[in-house]
Amino acid sequence: METRMKGLPFSRGKERRSSDIKVKRSLDYFDVGDIDDPQSLPSPVKETPLSKKMRLSFEINEETPVLLAEELDSNEVSGCFQFSPSTVSRVETSPATKASRVELPSPPSPQFTQAPPPSPVQNRGGEVKKLQADLEEARRIITVLYQKICIAEDVQAQLKSDLEAEKSRLLYKCISESDSKICQYTGLPNKETFKWLLNCFPQPLNYYHGNKSVICLCKENQLLLTLMKLRYGFTHSVLADWFKVSETTVTNVFRTWVNALHTVLFKTLMKTVPSRHKNRLSLPECFAPYRNCRMIIDCTEIRVEIPDSMRHKNLVHSSYKGFSTAKSLVGVAPNGTITYVSDLYPGSNSDKTIVGECGLLNIFEPGDLILADKGFLIHDMLPPGVSLNIPPFKRTAQFTAAQVRATSTIATARIHVERANARIKEYQILECIPVNMFHYSTEIFQTCCALTNLKTPLINEVEDEMRLWK
Repeated sequence: METRMKGLPFSRGKERRSSDIKVKRSLDYFDVGDIDDPQSLPSPVKETPLSKKMRLSFEINEETPVLLAEELDSNEVSGCFQFSPSTVSRVETSPATKASRVELPSPPSPQFTQAPPPSPVQNRGGEVKKLQADLEEARRIITVLYQKICIAEDVQAQLKSDLEAEKSRLLYKCISESDSKICQYTGLPNKETFKWLLNCFPQPLNYYHGNKSVICLCKENQLLLTLMKLRYGFTHSVLADWFKVSETTVTNVFRTWVNALHTVLFKTLMKTVPSRHKNRLSLPECFAPYRNCRMIIDCTEIRVEIPDSMRHKNLVHSSYKGFSTAKSLVGVAPNGTITYVSDLYPGSNSDKTIVGECGLLNIFEPGDLILADKGFLIHDMLPPGVSLNIPPFKRTAQFTAAQVRATSTIATARIHVERANARIKEYQILECIPVNMFHYSTEIFQTCCALTNLKTPLINEVEDEMRLWK
């Protein structure tokens, strides 16, 4: 059976069909039965690179035109298949056969059609601009959201800080359930008194700094701050730290509430001095000899800061106390209630001078009795019908028995004004009035006196009668 040698893929020469090729495959490459003398064919040896390429070409595509063996010389064929040149020459075709061959036209070279280039992008400018605009809008939205997140984080941190500050803040609600704490912080006896005092101011207050209303503290806490300032004399920096506000706010609150308390408690409630007839409704036993007594008077002094001016230093210097003071005349009813408080005067003024200037004597009516100590030599100043009872002076080497009894009786009655003055001075802001408070020190002192009346009665035996009297 005749076999064609297949064309090699690396050879693109002319390929012709030859029906009389006598070269046959031996072993892997030729059919030994088709060779005249198979014994003359050598045993196949190791495949050479060229023979391997030819064999692969044979096996890959059998439809390609063959590569005629005659196009190779004997040496190439013998070298490829390890045959001797004489063996190869015996299988070559005869001249007659060569003449009868019909040459086949070379197959057309494969035409590789190249893919058409992509059509150019047309009318895409608007889309690109739109995409760019969308991108810028997205960036803007991201920026705005990032800013909002930052603001939210700042607000969260501030709220957390405020919450921590609120926990450590001194507020009325922290002490409102304990009467002992109310008394400790404010000097008022109980929470009912605190609520009553707070209800005296139903309308919004006109603040000292008119354009700065206080919204960081409710009314309860503003009143608590003011009472604590009066009760203990704390500095504004300490109060600002406890209430978590600025010192300016503390000043604004204190000035405003001192004025409000002074207006309500002093100017309104203490405007009228009770008559001697009303005093008799709650008259203690020690005042039985003095049933017409309307008032016990005494002057009290409070320390003030030394002013810079030499003239003012001389005015406020008290020869009795030995330091700078301010002096006020205090009048107490027989039941221990403070019924009159004069303005503050420089400590150099005498008791008689203050009585003449404060206008106290204009209050009394004929039949009224005034109790005082030896310093009030005001007999020549009394209105007609008004009497004065003071301890007797020692005109002899020894007091008479009558003088001793009179002195003891008057002292027993007068002691209550001394106790009232001691209660007033429980407000530690009066321990020393600073220079920057001189211009409203009278308001402070009179407010402290009015707050003293809100405490429990000075004389226990008249407590029930005083409830009815009020």
